Amino acid sequence: MQASDLTVKEQDITVEEQDSAKVSSLTVGELKLLIKETVSETLKSLLVDTDLIDPDFGKQIRPEFVAKLREAMQQNNFDECNSASAVAEELGFNWNEL
Repeated sequence: MQASDLTVKEQDITVEEQDSAKVSSLTVGELKLLIKETVSETLKSLLVDTDLIDPDFGKQIRPEFVAKLREAMQQNNFDECNSASAVAEELGFNWNEL
């Protein structure tokens, strides 16, 4: 069964019939497809609201921040990276207990 098969069935059913339809009458495949489509629709509706995706969407980065970031990048040697466990140890944590 494909998503288009279920969509066609839904179009043939009135709103009242959809509300009274029983999940028990669906096959396992139809139920999985229904859940998949419901999750997909929900995610798509959430993605429309960009504030939920990125609260900084559309905002400009201040030139002062860019300058500080460039300065920090020039001062640090990124060729030498510490492992997460080494950083945790420097901060007084035991990586295996986190």
